[in-house]
Formats: sequence, C-alpha cells, structure tokens
Amino acid sequence: MNLTISGQITGLATIPKTCIAKHAPLSIIMNKPILIIDDDRPVRRTLRLLLESHAFDCKEADDGLEGLTLLDAFLWT
Repeated sequence: MNLTISGQITGLATIPKTCIAKHAPLSIIMNKPILIIDDDRPVRRTLRLLLESHAFDCKEADDGLEGLTLLDAFLWT
C-alpha cells in the first residue's frame, strides 16, 4: 500500500485504492505500524524519528529481504 501525506503529518493522509473516501483522518492509521525500507541508514533513522515524534510506530529494514522478514514476523505474531 502506498501512502501519500497531504500537507503536514498532522493533516490528512491519502490512501489510494484502499478507502472509499478520498481522505482519511490520521487517527485511522496512527495505530498501524510503518515499515521503513531503505539502504541508507541516516535516511531511515531520520524518517523513523520524524514519524515517531508524531506517535507513529515504526520498524526499519535495510533492504527488501529484511523488510519481508520483518513483515512475515509481524503477520504471524
């Protein structure tokens, strides 16, 4: 699922093809974990810290394989 933030993080989030409404309040997605996958550690860390400062729960992965492993572990817990 792709997630596009409209305006500030405290604004509305657009969730393409997964929601009947065009915009959903962030409170709907705030309790869902975010998996950040990027091979650049400073970029991952910066994004994670930014999102966590707005009460999002984040996990980091260095590459796609690690991301799939984390996702698989999350889905089966």
